[in-house]
Amino acid sequence: MPAPDVPFTLPEDMSGYLAGGATFTPPTVEEGIETNNPLFRYYKIRRGVTVLVTGATARAVQYPTQDDLDAADAVYMGGHVYPVEPLAAAILVAAGLGAYLS
Repeated sequence: MPAPDVPFTLPEDMSGYLAGGATFTPPTVEEGIETNNPLFRYYKIRRGVTVLVTGATARAVQYPTQDDLDAADAVYMGGHVYPVEPLAAAILVAAGLGAYLS
């Protein structure tokens, strides 16, 4: 698959990601059931959010469909840690997901 045309340049602060190889951990959300029961009102479960990359754009989807997964160039399923290449790291930073890179 050829690399997508990226409509931006890498910022200077990406040097740490480019040197040692970055890892990406998709974001998470806390979900709970809607109830008036005082016991279950505070029960929350952490769920991973899937990040779909298509071309030079990335978007976070909480419940992706099979069509979403098939149409994406790269899929980062929530709850996993992924090693990413510099171009993928740049796309994720441009999409506002730079906080999840390490």
